[in-house]
Amino acid sequence: MQLALLYCLNNTILIYIFTKKDIDLFVGIVLIVLAIGDNFSVSKRYLNTSISDVDRDADRISNLVSLGFMDENEDRLAYNSFEPKELSLLPPQMPSVTDRYILSNETPSINGFEKKKGAFLKGMENHFYYGAMENEKVKNLIAEFGVLNQNTNYRVFTLGNPFNETTTSYYHKSIGGYHGAKLKRYQELIDFRVGKEAVFIQQNINRLGLGVFENTPTLNMLNTKYVVLNPEQSPVQNTSAMGNAWFVSNLIRVSDANAEIISLSDSTLNLSTTAVVHNQFKGVKNILNPDQKAEIRMVKYGANSIEYSSRSVTSQHAIFSEIYYPKGWNCYINGKLTSNFRANYILRGVTVPAGENKIEWRFEPQSFYKAKTASLIGSTLLLLSCLFVFGIGLKPLFGNKK
Repeated sequence: MQLALLYCLNNTILIYIFTKKDIDLFVGIVLIVLAIGDNFSVSKRYLNTSISDVDRDADRISNLVSLGFMDENEDRLAYNSFEPKELSLLPPQMPSVTDRYILSNETPSINGFEKKKGAFLKGMENHFYYGAMENEKVKNLIAEFGVLNQNTNYRVFTLGNPFNETTTSYYHKSIGGYHGAKLKRYQELIDFRVGKEAVFIQQNINRLGLGVFENTPTLNMLNTKYVVLNPEQSPVQNTSAMGNAWFVSNLIRVSDANAEIISLSDSTLNLSTTAVVHNQFKGVKNILNPDQKAEIRMVKYGANSIEYSSRSVTSQHAIFSEIYYPKGWNCYINGKLTSNFRANYILRGVTVPAGENKIEWRFEPQSFYKAKTASLIGSTLLLLSCLFVFGIGLKPLFGNKK
């Protein structure tokens, strides 16, 4: 901190030196040397090539050799730069036993997996980063998990400290993960339901086996397909996970948020057929004679757009295993903006008409578009102001010429 303050002070004085010519040149040179010295100390701290760092990187490569991702003759590498090329092209998180199990378990459900993997590898050839990669095992690893993420949408829950770890999210969509400012409702769900269900699993998995998931309705509606007890062991597969979206035939109305979240603890409530809806969504009515054979499935997943297709002979209430966020996510059915509602305290719901439908959720936050417009206006005014001031400054130079 002291060095940073000294650096700022030096720069301030240097600017003054260049604007005032009555300062001794020797003083200016001394201050410049001090500023450069401070830069060297910072650079050495962040670009350290000491022997301890080399040993650390060598140990990492040795581990990769033992896992089979690098050949034996790559184990003794010369380090001629601060970050060896061989390391910079390796994934920062190598797959665990759990990751590999999930990959092998999900691969059969992906149509044309090998063909998609080949296309992924071909795309890597012209990529500015992956194009330089020579390790075929690592390239295949990246391609396999890339295809897995593009063609599946399960979630993984790692027990222990799930909301302060990030390794799960590297290869899978995670229930946990760290964020310093979670959505309030999701944090409340963690505190009142997810945390308790995690403890219940840890205490009863050996006694109840897969039956333990009959008592984890919140994790089930969040599409938690895999629960990780130990990353170096196979995960437990949750056969009660509800999937990406489903139709419900019953609605339970509640009058406040407390009743919403408390209802998730009701052991008699089957969330796969019943949804809890707040009374503020008055337009959501129970459907008479719902189609018990109705189908809904996800067809495309993206960061700002998610698509589903549905088919039913009557209108249906669809529940989506995604967080309800009305300030950004809008629902379109067959291209038409459609009102939606909150279900089960935190999930999205929408009433789908009879027939075959294309359902699309788009992230369209008005705050972003308004801020973008304001930023454009502000930048334009700033540019015009700078041009005006610049013109005023140049006027005396050209105005005196005759």
